[in-house]
Amino acid sequence: MRNAGWIALAMLLSVPALSTAQIDEDLHRQGYVFAAPGAFVVAEGIAATLELGGGMQWLVYRGLGLGFDASLMGIADCFPCGLAHGSLEASYHFVPSSGRLVPFVLGGVGGVVLGDGGAGLASVGGGVNYWFENGMALRLEVRDRFEGSGVHLLGVRVGVTF
Repeated sequence: MRNAGWIALAMLLSVPALSTAQIDEDLHRQGYVFAAPGAFVVAEGIAATLELGGGMQWLVYRGLGLGFDASLMGIADCFPCGLAHGSLEASYHFVPSSGRLVPFVLGGVGGVVLGDGGAGLASVGGGVNYWFENGMALRLEVRDRFEGSGVHLLGVRVGVTF
């Protein structure tokens, strides 16, 4: 399971090579990278986190999208407690007539690897892309990944969509 971190990093680094920029309303594929301060919440308490990651989305019908997400997360006060996360997602992008400010919601399923163990997680979130003239967007997002035992990985993502 130690290789999962390297696999997630390889996926993250491959995102820019696989993506294309937004072209007017004909947007079929978009990649994104982000940094996310957040919190690891369990019954015993809360720990600050910092997450780096990226993903890819394909818009398959109107605003409906399918994609994947991968990230590496560090947990404060626990140097060996980093984890790798990956998920498959469905999203919906609300495209207004102007096309510049595009809010979205998403949900998915995935897993997290922590040391030699792992767990399945569900995720929900939402945010907005603000598209600039050059086909790049500022991406702001809030996401919660959770499992039934009360574990939550909360993050406020700031990044770039291309």
